[in-house]
Amino acid sequence: MTADVVFSLVNALALPAWLLLIFLPYTTVTRKIIHSGLYSALFGVLYAVLLFSSLSNADTSAGFDSISGLRTLFSSDWALLTGWVHYLAFDILAGSWMVKHNEKAPINGIVMGFALFFTFMSGPFGLVLYLIARIITDRVRVQPKKA
Repeated sequence: MTADVVFSLVNALALPAWLLLIFLPYTTVTRKIIHSGLYSALFGVLYAVLLFSSLSNADTSAGFDSISGLRTLFSSDWALLTGWVHYLAFDILAGSWMVKHNEKAPINGIVMGFALFFTFMSGPFGLVLYLIARIITDRVRVQPKKA
């Protein structure tokens, strides 16, 4: 199996998780599959397999200690795929956390949908949008009502 095939498979596997988080965030199916950590764990296992198999073929100049070392580290398709699976695992985990955190004192559903969409597409940016919306919503809720 090639890295391209595995890339297509993991992307196809991630999409249902995001559809559940965005459109059916509080259903039993989403709770059992996504909020349980099952999806992120599945990506975590795949990540571990890819990590250990790509480490055995790693260039000795590769590493996290410099930008050139990082470039060398991600120069193979398999190493790049390993990094991508890492992103997918944590982005789904972040999206799940956002939905569970939001359940206690919900923000506007459309805003939440946008925050989840942007977490799906660009990870930390979507999380930041959610946190900003959360701060604004919480401040509005505690404002004393004017008579």
